[in-house]
Amino acid sequence: MKRELGPIELVVLQGTPFCNLNCSYCYLSEESRRNKRRMPLTLIDKLFTEVFESCYVGNRMTVTWHAGEPLTLPINYYEEAIHKVLDLKAKLKRADLQLRFDIQSNGSLIDEAWCDFFCRHEELLDIGVSCDGPSNLHDRHRLNWAGKPSFSETVRGMDLLASRGIRYRLIAVVTPDSLEQPEEFVDFFYARKDEISGFHFNFLSEVNSGRSTLQYDNDAIRSHYEFARRMLKELRGRSENGARFKVRNFAQFYAKLFAPEDLRAGNTGGETSFPLRTLNVDVDGNVTTFHAGLYVDVLKDIYGDGFGLGIGNILTNTLAEITSSPKLGRIIADFKASQKACERECEYAPLCSGGYEIAKMKRFGTFEAAETPECRLHVKTLADALLDDLDKFKESALAASEREVRVC
Repeated sequence: MKRELGPIELVVLQGTPFCNLNCSYCYLSEESRRNKRRMPLTLIDKLFTEVFESCYVGNRMTVTWHAGEPLTLPINYYEEAIHKVLDLKAKLKRADLQLRFDIQSNGSLIDEAWCDFFCRHEELLDIGVSCDGPSNLHDRHRLNWAGKPSFSETVRGMDLLASRGIRYRLIAVVTPDSLEQPEEFVDFFYARKDEISGFHFNFLSEVNSGRSTLQYDNDAIRSHYEFARRMLKELRGRSENGARFKVRNFAQFYAKLFAPEDLRAGNTGGETSFPLRTLNVDVDGNVTTFHAGLYVDVLKDIYGDGFGLGIGNILTNTLAEITSSPKLGRIIADFKASQKACERECEYAPLCSGGYEIAKMKRFGTFEAAETPECRLHVKTLADALLDDLDKFKESALAASEREVRVC
């Protein structure tokens, strides 16, 4: 039976697992984050030769460096890597492919030389910066290896990008501390609205960060709900004054409710976890798919080979061998079972982007569970907050309309 795979839209490369910071919630092990290995350029050559010669290439693809701090590698590494990928694209006659590159950084190492590099490649390279908000929030979890705060270095990098006219994307992790300070959280990022290309936040997922204490009792549900409602209130107040600030999390939710069906494509649980849509390759060439940033040490013994959800190694296997492996077939079946359980048991499934397969297995020992603490807080509670906000907005708009009619 032929498998339905791809097309590959995102290739995540772990240029190095090393990071100059030691964030408390990082999903990578401390051992790996101290390791200064780098992905050899010969691996990049082999990978993209395989990819561009395959039948899994559509009309657009993003190549992103992530998982570790990319800027700990020298600038010339990325110059060579980008040129190598572009040369292979031209050599293998993939002129129809729209190719972009992306670097996700903690921002602390950005200097004038890096800005020069970003400017040289501004037509095809995007930069994202991870920052958790003002110093009292950011520095609770984003420290260096000596335990020193990183906020000032990260902001210095962001300011330098802004001074050079380089727009950057901002990503924030919402921690328990942030939940108590949504106004301060919004204020910090809103102040940078004119210099950024986008903003979204991720609620802290303790399963992915190696913690096991996350619960979804009434207090947790209430704190996540109130955070979203208070954020929306803050943003609406600014919008009424003519200044808009797009939050990707909210925009995607509204799109699922109101956008035409063709514009909603690609965001369902089954689509975001679709095999080969994302291809992750770690520093050693190990390959996984389904979720961006998934590596072979996750659920390491689940299939009895000590290789987690790994489906091959690009240095020793061809892409054809990887995509036809029996193990990939087993993972596909398990993920489909997970998605069907959600569709069958959860009324929020049409609003969910999925991605909770790993959490299910870690918490319950099965892919066929439905609700997890993560999806209860990060999807269901967020959806409740947004829907209630829409109801309140509708009531206010109707009341205002009735007042206008009475005045007339």
